[in-house]
Amino acid sequence: MKAIIDFVQKNPLVATALLVGIGAILRQIGAIVWDWFLRMFTVTLTVRSTEPAFDWLNIWVTDQKFPIRSVSAGTFYTWRKNEEDNQDGPKVHFTFSNGLHLFKYKGKTMWLWRNELDTKGTLSWRIPEKITIRALGRNSNLMIDFVHETRTHSLNEGRDYVKIMLAEDNSWHQCASQKKRDFSTVVLADNQMTAIIEDVQTFKDHASWYLETGVPYQRGYLFYGPPGTGKTSTVMALASYLSEGIYVLNLNEKEMSDKTLFRLLSAVPAGQIVLLEDVDAVFKERKVGDEDNASHVTFSGLLNAIDGVFTSYGRVLVMTTNHIEKLDPALIRPGRVDKKIYMGYADSEQISSMFRKFFPSASDSELDIYTNEYKGSQVTTAEVQGHLLECQQDMRKAIDTVKDYISKIKPTQSEESASV
Repeated sequence: MKAIIDFVQKNPLVATALLVGIGAILRQIGAIVWDWFLRMFTVTLTVRSTEPAFDWLNIWVTDQKFPIRSVSAGTFYTWRKNEEDNQDGPKVHFTFSNGLHLFKYKGKTMWLWRNELDTKGTLSWRIPEKITIRALGRNSNLMIDFVHETRTHSLNEGRDYVKIMLAEDNSWHQCASQKKRDFSTVVLADNQMTAIIEDVQTFKDHASWYLETGVPYQRGYLFYGPPGTGKTSTVMALASYLSEGIYVLNLNEKEMSDKTLFRLLSAVPAGQIVLLEDVDAVFKERKVGDEDNASHVTFSGLLNAIDGVFTSYGRVLVMTTNHIEKLDPALIRPGRVDKKIYMGYADSEQISSMFRKFFPSASDSELDIYTNEYKGSQVTTAEVQGHLLECQQDMRKAIDTVKDYISKIKPTQSEESASV
């Protein structure tokens, strides 16, 4: 032994290598012991930024007013009155930045690590992150209660708003929130809005019947007609009535494939609305429509995604199109589309209703004068609303300028009417 010690002492390189080796062994032992301690004596919660709980946690942390030494500012879509200026708008949340933080929950100290993940291979505008929370103890109910509390807090904060979700990087991300819209503000012909609401409510009320009969618990709608006739507004009102989110699918994205589509639809929470707008532009003769920006979604893949095993429980699918004649019958057959609803040009009743909403004090004669100016013209509710918005609170201006407005937006129709 003495000879070995003397050898080491006389050879600095050997001594250095020996110390480095011993240090590495001790660090490895320490890491093993530390990992064993964490597994045996702590409970752990891991949340990635691709999961809804990530935003729940950030919003909850912000509203607890914890003393945070290092913060990260982010605009989360929790639209509400800002205390500073009492205005509606996106609230800026200051939450934990990257690194280690401590906070108290139910009297227990929680260790929170926040770190960014590798962005290689991701196309998301949002940097992927992970939050890991640990606490001493072996009862996982602490973390379960924590997640439920953050979720409830977030939902209560956004109860007056509809969340808009977009598919990105193989997962759903909230891109916006919109103030809920009462369905009575959407002016459709022949009480169509009421009929849609009654139909979806019947669907929601009979979940047990679907299970008992073995019919897939899902509902499909096709809204079709000229642009500007209220298709998207109806979807917004429907989501507001159901207090559900809108999950917007864009099948023309280059990254979209059958596999991605299946994964996204299976990840939609129960009862939510899936929106597929301008579906006629996606496929032409069962081929992807835009070859320059072609996705990898096949027509058969879309059909399987709509009514296959990937459908989430209680899902409401809404497809919109300006050209129903371009749609393949297989896409809109019963079982995939349960209701086809035409939304056409505004009739006199719709125009009168819109004028009355803008000018409640208008007399019947003033109402008739304004409405009669539109006779013989094919105008959409969006176009009527555009004129009323131009006039704002000036009813006389609305009546005096409506004829010129129609001539401006529908010059061909006006010329034809004049020549008759």
